[in-house]
Amino acid sequence: MNKIRITAAQLLWGFALLMFVGACSNREGNAAAGTFSAGVHVLASRSVPADQALFKQFQTRNSTAISLEIIPDEIIIQRLEKGEKPDLVIFSDFIFAEMAKRKGLLQSFVDAKMQNDVPIKYSDASNQWIGLSKWALGVVYPAGQKGWSDLTYENMGQKSTIAWSKETNRHLATLAAALLTPAAGASAQALFEGALKAKDELVYDTDAKICQAVAEGKSPAALVNSGAYFRWRNSGDPNAFAASERLSLAFPVNAQGKTSYHLTVAAIPTGAANRNEALMLISFLITKEAQSYYSESAFELPVNLFAMPSDLLMQNRVFLEAPLDWAEVNQQLEKAQQLLK
Repeated sequence: MNKIRITAAQLLWGFALLMFVGACSNREGNAAAGTFSAGVHVLASRSVPADQALFKQFQTRNSTAISLEIIPDEIIIQRLEKGEKPDLVIFSDFIFAEMAKRKGLLQSFVDAKMQNDVPIKYSDASNQWIGLSKWALGVVYPAGQKGWSDLTYENMGQKSTIAWSKETNRHLATLAAALLTPAAGASAQALFEGALKAKDELVYDTDAKICQAVAEGKSPAALVNSGAYFRWRNSGDPNAFAASERLSLAFPVNAQGKTSYHLTVAAIPTGAANRNEALMLISFLITKEAQSYYSESAFELPVNLFAMPSDLLMQNRVFLEAPLDWAEVNQQLEKAQQLLK
């Protein structure tokens, strides 16, 4: 019965995506999805259909074309250092925006509507980046396996041998830095001492592949981006859905029962030729409409105060976010990176 309900939700999501893209593409001519003519130049590290659809809608509404490149966060920073001047960058995690900011590669921007709609805790104190969505790392394990109901950051490494993909590895420094802050309510030292000792030596490129490996019994458990896990589960691939039926997801918590989260962020590089259009695009991406659609499609939580998480996301699983001061997290980045060596 549960399987039928979720399958229907998948079909509903897929239908909504097709309708959304179709409605946004009426004035797009023969442009293929993800291929745009010259205009606002965007470098982004994430690649999900929701972004493509939202960019298309922005183009239609504003008669402003978008050229989009999907490249890793580290490469975005390297290209900015070499003097490239895109109009907008979207990083998969706060840590990469902070790296770029420290190198003087970003500029400040202020928009009254953004400030009203997005709480200050989801943005940079000097206005050089702003959150677009939030997500958390969770542990995927075989469904029905006991011992995961009391998962904390301190006991994660004691539960089981655990794997994580190259994708997840890039976000461990942010997690460690967050757990090193005074208000964390958890021990980064305990987490990573235990987790690194219990690390599965098998190497996987993506969270989707590592989830499949856990479902097939090749790895006991995996630390994954929860949004990536749900996108894999609800991708429409019957094999992925069947595999996911053999899995469960648990979010580790601190002493207060809260989970440390990550932010997907947008920033405007220094020297951007189309700053105003970039600012318009950021403003559009944090509207209630865009945030609700992205939550429904990408399984990440909105940052807009007035956008509710989608019913489909709520049916899967959401986390209770731990309070984070990103300025304090930033101060712990070097210590966090040393902890992971």
